Amino acid sequence: MPKPVRYRPADVLRWLELGNQTLRQSPLKPAGPDVTKALFEIVGKVVREGKGAIAGIAKKNLEGLEFLLEEDHLIAGGRQIPYKDVRAIEAEKGGVYQISAGSSSFAIKPYAWLEIAGHKVPIGWLRDGMEVPFELLPEEIAARSALEIKR
Repeated sequence: MPKPVRYRPADVLRWLELGNQTLRQSPLKPAGPDVTKALFEIVGKVVREGKGAIAGIAKKNLEGLEFLLEEDHLIAGGRQIPYKDVRAIEAEKGGVYQISAGSSSFAIKPYAWLEIAGHKVPIGWLRDGMEVPFELLPEEIAARSALEIKR
């Protein structure tokens, strides 16, 4: 029996962890006699801690995001879906792929975006440890389900 294919978020997890550590390790410096300066430093520390907490929450959510492609079914969000039950895969605006399977449906949405010079692209996946484009996951599900993606 072939080994299942595992899709996980790409290296964005590593950057969230580094950002979280950096934001939380910023030291609070003594402000001296100036009360206004002390207040601004305390507010800055609270804001940095808040950003660190948000990065930590995002990292925790992404760690749980995984698609496992077995030979005859996929596992997404804890649900096992046979490929023969997948009826349609539709590409929607914003890089979202809506998958209809049996009596239910689910969406594959970009978990993060990279924006450079006004161009925005979804960050890809680690497919068994190798970086691949975001679109490869819905394309592989379509191929295994013997369907075309409706665009």
